Amino acid sequence: AIGGLSGTGKSSLARMIGCDIGRIPGARILRNDVLRKRLAGVPPETRLAASTYTVAAAERVYEALEIAASTMLANGQSVIADAVFGSGVERDAIKASADTVPCRFDGIWLTASDHTRLDRVAHRKTDASDANADVALAQSHLQIGDLAYWRSVSTDDPLHVAADNLRAVLSIGAT
Repeated sequence: AIGGLSGTGKSSLARMIGCDIGRIPGARILRNDVLRKRLAGVPPETRLAASTYTVAAAERVYEALEIAASTMLANGQSVIADAVFGSGVERDAIKASADTVPCRFDGIWLTASDHTRLDRVAHRKTDASDANADVALAQSHLQIGDLAYWRSVSTDDPLHVAADNLRAVLSIGAT
């Protein structure tokens, strides 16, 4: 699982390291933003109204993520679950999805300065994420809580450097 606030590089890094995880062709990336759009019945690049981002909607999206991850893992497919995972409940639930198989679970929490995050969000092209600078800035005040078994990786460096650091933390691929 790869979590962190908007603009930390979750989706970019998942794509960069996915081929290094599991058997060829690599890990299946399950992106929370894409699942949200699928559940809403719209293409991934369609922006949803802020009013659709409710607690109940978030719970449905995370539940869909957990079910998809469990199903793929049970079928022998490696998975990268890509979401904010801003609460301990969300982090524990995605780990429980892996534990049902059982299989190796790595929880990675990405960190980056507000400046880096806001710059990345501002330079996004068409993307499944609806997070803008206001959302990213508001997330700076979230109480993330104890990361317990999740490992933190800084992504303030360029993403290719962060990808190498992430590979080293996970002991995968060539750095």
